[in-house]
Amino acid sequence: MKLKTIFSLILGTTLALSLVACGSNNNPAADNSKPGAVQPANPFQPCDTMDAAEEMAGFDLILPKTADKLEAIENEMIQAFYGEDGSDMLIRKALGNEDISGDYNEYAQTETVDGVTLKGADGQFSLAVWTDGEYTYSISVGNALSQVDMMALVDGVK
Repeated sequence: MKLKTIFSLILGTTLALSLVACGSNNNPAADNSKPGAVQPANPFQPCDTMDAAEEMAGFDLILPKTADKLEAIENEMIQAFYGEDGSDMLIRKALGNEDISGDYNEYAQTETVDGVTLKGADGQFSLAVWTDGEYTYSISVGNALSQVDMMALVDGVK
């Protein structure tokens, strides 16, 4: 009888340990930098024309000049690229009042001019973010611009 009890105790302990081992989750949070990692789908859809982008987003966008590439998120946002993948400039417009720039850099200088937040350094600005009550906008440039030049760009976006 004693042997049966010991055997049952060993078997029970083994089962418990195997359940704990199988149930533990030693997998770290998703690391998209590893080869083969799964990344979320890109919500932006390429658009051949501004009309197509505006139809997808559900609103219009007026730009200071014709974009090299256009993308939109249905009923949400339009982005216009200048230069290779926005290296010269990226303009965005979306519903709401959040910062949609996607730029999380720290800037030495931040100024607000006529409701537009400008970010950069030494009087040269790389980012402009603003809202008009219904829509939010951003302009990111590859080569920083003076306040006057950045505000001229802002004036050309509606």
